[in-house]
Amino acid sequence: GADNPVLKAESAATLREAHFPEAAPGVGLGCYWEERDGTALLGHAGADDGVATRMFWYPVENIGIVTLANGEPTM
Repeated sequence: GADNPVLKAESAATLREAHFPEAAPGVGLGCYWEERDGTALLGHAGADDGVATRMFWYPVENIGIVTLANGEPTM
């Protein structure tokens, strides 16, 4: 919760910075910025045989969503 955060604010800010813009624009430490319908989202997606995962945050509203699915990725 807000009274007992998992990360310090400075650490969370570091995760949102683009660290290697020439190699992968918008990619931070494990997360990247993506725009969907004009909305900036911060997150990460991944997949392997038989599984697809996505997690994205909407920092403006301080909400996020995680999806875990069996099957092959479509995006």
